Amino acid sequence: IESMAKYDEFWAAYLEKTHQNVIDTLEQNIDKKCNIKLLDLSAGTGILHKKLAKSDLSFSTIIFNDPDTSMLSNSKKEEIRQTFDCKIGFSHKTIEEYEDDQTSYDAVLSISAYHLYSDKDQALTNIHSLLADNGLAIVLDWNNESWFKPLHWIIKQSDDKPVQAESITQVEQRVAKTGLQPRLCKRWRWYWWNLYTIVLENNYVQEQKTGKT
Repeated sequence: IESMAKYDEFWAAYLEKTHQNVIDTLEQNIDKKCNIKLLDLSAGTGILHKKLAKSDLSFSTIIFNDPDTSMLSNSKKEEIRQTFDCKIGFSHKTIEEYEDDQTSYDAVLSISAYHLYSDKDQALTNIHSLLADNGLAIVLDWNNESWFKPLHWIIKQSDDKPVQAESITQVEQRVAKTGLQPRLCKRWRWYWWNLYTIVLENNYVQEQKTGKT
């Protein structure tokens, strides 16, 4: 628990900025009237729940997932359960383990995790398969282009996990090969962090909007 508290403290400002960006993006792009079934693929220590609870959104289900089983303590899980009236779940799957998952979600979040996905094409395919017909995914990560490349190299040398961030252009090219449609692709900066936020929606939604069958 102490190590997770230090993690939150170290990353506090970064998490505050990126989490708020995701909440704002979600509120701007999803129907606030519906009871949202949400999956957070990269829940970390679960601190996003505070912003979700304060948002204008209503939820039927929220699943907090993180591959690292040490990230979510039992006390944090109980705190999260007490915060919401909706169904709350916790899981520890890698993105690859979602390949055969039959559950559909209205919203899927991937926050600062894309650079850790070893097979990025498969990751995007799995995210697509997790979306309901009217669902959307928000992917926020490091935009590995321009002046950020040297910093990315330093991070790769110092991180014990296999890190490989991509530029927003590279991600868009991968998305084009899936059934996902980009609704928003935005570059943005915070201090030395070069970032992007991408909103992807199920292709079925686009077909309905254009009158296709």
